Amino acid sequence: MRLVLTGGHVLSPAGPRGEERDIVMEDDTIVDPVPPGTVRDENAKRLDALRRLIIPGLINAHTHSHGGHGLRYCTPRLPAPLAQKMR
Repeated sequence: MRLVLTGGHVLSPAGPRGEERDIVMEDDTIVDPVPPGTVRDENAKRLDALRRLIIPGLINAHTHSHGGHGLRYCTPRLPAPLAQKMR
């Protein structure tokens, strides 16, 4: 499926403020950032990104597993004596 994000500001190494671009995607892959309004594919689904900052390739690796909250999910993998101490 072809998707076009329209009207957003794309952040890139070229400039600190971003530039207005449409982002063309095929399935879940970014194919091309193009000048606004240049995609003429009538079958493409469009998603309005007006007033949005687009950062291609950004991965959110944020987690809340600190403070021992995640320990109960990993203790079965620990050696038995260590797992007993952590319960």
